[in-house]
Amino acid sequence: MPELTWDHLAGKFHPMVLVTPRTAVDPASAERWPDNPPRMVIWLHRHGAGHPWSDQLALAAVVMLARRLDLATVLGYLRTVQTFFETLFPHLGITSMADWDASRAMQASLRCEVPKVHTLEQRLRFWSTYTSISNHEHIWLGRLPEQDRRRYEVFVLPRVDPRDFKGLVPRVAAMVERKQRRKTETDAVLPYFIDLRTEAHLRFNRLMRVRSAYKRALQVLAEQGPAVLPFEFTVDEGGDLERGLPPCERLHFRLWDRRSFILAHRDKYSNTTVCDARTGRRTSADEPPPSIRRMWVRNGSWMMLRRRGSGSQTWSPEGCWAIAR
Repeated sequence: MPELTWDHLAGKFHPMVLVTPRTAVDPASAERWPDNPPRMVIWLHRHGAGHPWSDQLALAAVVMLARRLDLATVLGYLRTVQTFFETLFPHLGITSMADWDASRAMQASLRCEVPKVHTLEQRLRFWSTYTSISNHEHIWLGRLPEQDRRRYEVFVLPRVDPRDFKGLVPRVAAMVERKQRRKTETDAVLPYFIDLRTEAHLRFNRLMRVRSAYKRALQVLAEQGPAVLPFEFTVDEGGDLERGLPPCERLHFRLWDRRSFILAHRDKYSNTTVCDARTGRRTSADEPPPSIRRMWVRNGSWMMLRRRGSGSQTWSPEGCWAIAR
C-alpha cells in the first residue's frame, strides 16, 4: 500500500484547512516549517475524517506541529479531544461545530454531568488539553493577516475563560484520587511482591548465565571457523562445585548459522536453496520455511535450546528458542 501523504486528505477535509497558512501545508509560505509526519496523516485519514469536528482537529494538528510540538504530544491531544467530542456531542444534543458552546460543554464535563466520563482525572485531562490547543490556535491566528484571520477563525476551537470555572478544576483532589487508585492497584499485588521479585531475579540470572555461555560459544566459533557448526554446548544449573554438589539441571544448546541450518534441514527447503547452501551461494539472502521463520536471525549466528535434563528425566522444548548475536 502506498504511503499516505497530505494530498490524500483532499475531499475529507475543508480545502482551506488543507492549505493552512503559516504551516507546513501552506504552498505560499517561504518559511521552513516542520513537516507533517506520516503517522499524523494516517491518524487523520483513519480516525479524524467524517466527524462534525474533523476540520477543527486537522487545523489543530498542523498548527501545533508548526508551533514545534512533538508528534506524540499532538497525537495525544487529538485522541483526547476526539474521545470527549464523541461523548459530549450526543450529550449536548448538537450535530455541528456551529452549535458548539465550549463553556457549556466544559461545565458539563467538570460537574460530572456526562455519564461516560467516569474519573476526575479524565475530566481534567480534557480541560487542560482543550485549553492548550485553543491557546496555540489563537496565538497562531493572531499572527495572520486580517483577511486570513476572518476566514480561519471558524476552524479554531473557541477559548474558555478560566475565571468561569473557578472551583471546578480541583487539581489537588485529582492528585489524591490518582494516588489512591495507584495504592489500590499496588495493594492487590503486594502480598505476592516478594515471590514475584524472587522469581524475576532467578530468571534474570539464568538468562545472564545462558548469555555468557552463548558468548563463549561465539568465541570458539570465531577461533575455529564455521566448519564446527552446528556447535553444541551445555549450561549446568544448580549445584555448588566448591561444596561438591553436582548440578541439578543441564541445558543443551546448539549453535547454527544460516548455511549449516539449511543443510541440516534440507527437507524443509527447495533443491535450489539446498544447492546454493552447499556451494555457499546466496545463503545470506535465503529465508527459512514458514514453520521456523519466527526464530530466524538475519546475518548472524543463533542458538537453539535442544533439550533440558534434570536427574534421570529429559525434557524437549516445543518448537525452538533462539538468541541472536
